Amino acid sequence: AAVLGARADHDATPHAYGADSETYGLVGGFDFAATDVTRIGVALSASRTDFDEDGADNGGRIDDLTLAGYAAARKGWLFGEASAGVGYRDYSYDRRDILGASGTVLEAQGIEGRSTSDGWAAFADARFGAVITAGTAELRPFVHGRLVRQSIDAFEEAGADIFSQSVGETDLEHYEYGPGVEAVLDAGGGLRADLSVRYDFRSGDDDYAVPVSLMGSAVPARIGSLSDGVTVNGGVEARLGDAWQASARGYWSGGDDRAAGGVSLGLSYTF
Repeated sequence: AAVLGARADHDATPHAYGADSETYGLVGGFDFAATDVTRIGVALSASRTDFDEDGADNGGRIDDLTLAGYAAARKGWLFGEASAGVGYRDYSYDRRDILGASGTVLEAQGIEGRSTSDGWAAFADARFGAVITAGTAELRPFVHGRLVRQSIDAFEEAGADIFSQSVGETDLEHYEYGPGVEAVLDAGGGLRADLSVRYDFRSGDDDYAVPVSLMGSAVPARIGSLSDGVTVNGGVEARLGDAWQASARGYWSGGDDRAAGGVSLGLSYTF
């Protein structure tokens, strides 16, 4: 089990405000098989993300519940890891800066657009590489790939009077792939550390275009394409006696137009 927290910043684009978000949650997992060369298990996570638009009094929340399976194997100097899962998401959004209402009696009344929706997301990722051993240290060059598909149900905004928006069903698909390298050190005494760096090429529906209509007319609503980026991930794990293990991990991911980082603290029991 682990607790996690993360923060992300997205720069403004010609099509959208910038945004800040904070995520926190819990992850629990169970390994059906765990040896020195094989690991198979399932995990369940629950998280909440709160976000705010820069320069606007708008924001919202995303609640997520995800069930995933994972597997890892090593054969000689080769290794592979993969995971896949599906999640349910509940969305809510409050829009207080109402475009078109400025200077009108509706602005004086303090109208506010409120909306809720739900949807689902599915993902699959994998990485494959080689293990180069030097004493108690390992260097692992690898290639990785990730597919994410998400769907958000259509919804009608309420509370913004004639400026209430209608949003159609949205389906998005994203891909990330590229090379990377990981260093692993067994420091002895049950202490282990790792650090990885990878490059993320991005493709697919990465402009986050959403079908929106206002007063019966379609209006543009998209973030704009996000750039490729780099992800750094690392952590330490300590064995506490014969059955307990504690871990601390952190990551940073960024590109020209975004940056995100997070930490997690975990505790596991082997029986």
